[in-house]
Amino acid sequence: MGKILFKDFKIFSGTEFIDAHELLVDGERISAVGSGLDGTDAEVIEGYGKILSPGFVDLHAHFRDPGGEWNEDIASGAKAGAAGGFTTLVAMPNTKPAISEPSLVEYVLSHGKAAGASRILPSGCVSKNREGKEMAELLKMADAGAVFFTDDGAPIATSSLFRLALMYTGKDQPRIMEHPEEISLFKGGQVHEGRVSALSGLKGIPAASEEIDVARGIALARETGGRVHFTHLSSAGAVGLIR
Repeated sequence: MGKILFKDFKIFSGTEFIDAHELLVDGERISAVGSGLDGTDAEVIEGYGKILSPGFVDLHAHFRDPGGEWNEDIASGAKAGAAGGFTTLVAMPNTKPAISEPSLVEYVLSHGKAAGASRILPSGCVSKNREGKEMAELLKMADAGAVFFTDDGAPIATSSLFRLALMYTGKDQPRIMEHPEEISLFKGGQVHEGRVSALSGLKGIPAASEEIDVARGIALARETGGRVHFTHLSSAGAVGLIR
């Protein structure tokens, strides 16, 4: 990879726009940011006032690979992510088979690298085969490259399993990612419970379904010192609990 000079861009650092309109990349490194940069021997890309920013990161991507490649595979997902500006994507483990052992973590990593597009990082299941009964080999999956542990698509089945996973991962291992639902309140639901669900006849999902599971995760994290990432929050009450 040679030199690339980006000219006439609004440059966003990741936290703020900076007072510069040119950026020079040399190989795999940003070598200069400013104005009037020397672009000798560089490919020049004109921005015409567009925004130039670090790549986006998607912590919750579903590729259905292995087992459901007709929906999406790792290669097509990596290329779609790159086309949309996402340079890193975390693949969820609710595939068939579920990503609950080191060899499958390695499968996701190797296929992601072979795609040659966005960087694909694997997550592993909290429970073996995502069945919610017995904890998977979390530390071995971490050594293989897993960056989160989750039974995504459903909450961790029992509080004892949730607690054990937090104790194993602590603060030094990849954190637990929880899909926050209380199943008995959520099951069969289609929309938020309220006026619209009542008028439409659709089964509603109360906000308490999410809030109960968030409260559970917070309590267990406090007790164990472990770390939890809650996915796709949708209720003000759940956000308030985390704050």
